[in-house]
Amino acid sequence: MAGKNKYILLEQLKKLALSEKSDYVARIQELATLVSEAIESELIPGITVTLPAKNWNGNSQTVNDDQFLADGNYWYIVCGDADCWLAYGEAGIYAKNITVSGELQFSCTTAPKEDLTVNIIRMEVITSDE
Repeated sequence: MAGKNKYILLEQLKKLALSEKSDYVARIQELATLVSEAIESELIPGITVTLPAKNWNGNSQTVNDDQFLADGNYWYIVCGDADCWLAYGEAGIYAKNITVSGELQFSCTTAPKEDLTVNIIRMEVITSDE
């Protein structure tokens, strides 16, 4: 049953990303909520990290977790938690590509004044030999 739920959630995320019926802010908020709910319900294994306000150095900081793999077989969806997604977006925070296993570097345009929670989904990429 969990496999079916994963497929349904991914289809919902895909439709949300492609939808042009709602405005940008509503779509981002809904996406943040879906990602948070998926991680909390364990339908999709997720990684939750905190970006402490004090750790921004030159508009970047690195967080560590053994689940971050410098391997092209994985894609990561990174989203500010539903409780702080607005502050996350206003700070212009984004994750860089993982080049060292165990480390994920974040950059921002303006360092936030508060600690922010970030939800991350790691998905295995299945490639076709076609």
